[in-house]
Amino acid sequence: MLLLTACVKEKAEGGQPPEEEYILEKKGEGTVSGKLTVSRDRGGVRVAITLQGTDPQKRYIAGIYEDASITGGPLTLTLGAIPGNTGKLDTLVKQLNNGILTSYTELVNYNGHLLIREETVDSTVVSGADVGGNELTGNVRNYSLDSVSAAGSKGTFTIAERKNGHTLCTVTLTRTMPQYTYTTRILDGTPAEAPVVAITLGSFDAFRQSLQQNITQKDDQSVIQYKDLSEYNGYVTVVGESISSGSQVVAQGNIGHNAP
Repeated sequence: MLLLTACVKEKAEGGQPPEEEYILEKKGEGTVSGKLTVSRDRGGVRVAITLQGTDPQKRYIAGIYEDASITGGPLTLTLGAIPGNTGKLDTLVKQLNNGILTSYTELVNYNGHLLIREETVDSTVVSGADVGGNELTGNVRNYSLDSVSAAGSKGTFTIAERKNGHTLCTVTLTRTMPQYTYTTRILDGTPAEAPVVAITLGSFDAFRQSLQQNITQKDDQSVIQYKDLSEYNGYVTVVGESISSGSQVVAQGNIGHNAP
C-alpha cells in the first residue's frame, strides 16, 4: 500500500506555507525511500529530493505524473537524474514538460504523483508518493464487512480523504477461496432493500485479498467526493464469482449514515 505524509512548514504571508515535504515510500521489492521538498523560490519553484537505499553504481530518474499513483497517468514534469552515490537532486522548476508555466501554488495543489525510476532499459519504479492535490489529509473512515456466506469471508472497507476531495478506497478480505474472483460494489440504501448499484469498484483474486482504488465519480458519472461517501446512505457488498459455482455475495457492510 502506498501512503503519503506531507509535512507543512511555518506559514508564510497570506497563510500559504513556504514549503511542503512528502515522504517517498519503497515500491515493489526495492530498497529506495526518501523525501521530496517543494518550496518557493524567486526564480520559480525549488524541488529537492533526498533518497536513501540507492545503489551507488546506478542513476535514478525523478518525474511527476498526472493523477494518483494507483491510477497512473502520463509524465508531466521531468525533474532530472539522481546519482546513486549521493541520492540527491535539487532543481528549479519554471514550467511543465509541455512548456506551460507553473507556480508553487499550482504545484502543491497538482493532481499528480511522483515516481523514482532506475535509469535502466526497463525503467523499474523503486519509490514514489502521491503529491499535491492527491495528498492524504488524514481523514479516514473504516467499515466492517461481515460474512454472509458459508465460506466465512469477511474484511474491511476503508475510505481516506485526499486534499482535492477525492477518495482512496481500500478493500481487504480474509478467508478467500482460490477459485474465486472478488468484485466490490457500493449500493444505495440498505441490504433489506432492492439492490441498486451506485459505484462498481475493481476486482481482486484470492491471492491478493485486497484492492485499492481512487473514487471520483459514481457509475452514472456524477461526481462524488470523500465527504459524500462518509455521509452516504448505502452499503458495500463483495461478490465472489467462479466458473463452477457462479456468483454470490460473500461479505457486506453498511457505510456512511447507515454504519453503526
